Amino acid sequence: MILMKTKFTALCFSLLVVGIAGAQTSDSLLKYDYRGLVAHSDLSFNTPAPSSHDGLPIGNGRMGTLVWTSPAALHYQINHVDLFCSGHNTQASPKGHTDYSAGCGYVDINMVDFGNNVFAGERFNQHLSVYEGLETADGDGVKTRSLSWTDGDVIATEVDDERRPPSTINIDLRMLRYA
Repeated sequence: MILMKTKFTALCFSLLVVGIAGAQTSDSLLKYDYRGLVAHSDLSFNTPAPSSHDGLPIGNGRMGTLVWTSPAALHYQINHVDLFCSGHNTQASPKGHTDYSAGCGYVDINMVDFGNNVFAGERFNQHLSVYEGLETADGDGVKTRSLSWTDGDVIATEVDDERRPPSTINIDLRMLRYA
């Protein structure tokens, strides 16, 4: 019986030593390159999205948007979790659905009044970094960056206009009406 207790104690001690050694080596296994791992989920477009439903999503869990481009503008459909639009008079969905969740309004940043389109051609790229929650759009002389603030219901866009001379940029805001 003593021999059995000794073997059992030795086995427990061995498992403890292996467990401690494993825990020390598993610490190095838990050091991930999260940015690199999540980057496999990034989205990138080389042509403008054909509709709002094909936009890139950014948000903070309460407020969000789909960001998409047309050849001359950057578009946002602003959504919030505490809205649910229903009824035959809602204008929340451009396709005319009668029930639509979360739509508040639209924001359009028009980069071109006349002349060349900026979000088209070989220089165009729209990208979503999932790790950073950052949407970028690079066009002909214009670069934009959009992100959502995690601590509040704010979506910010930075526009870098390198065109010479810089063009006028118009911002249109359309709030949705509900009957």
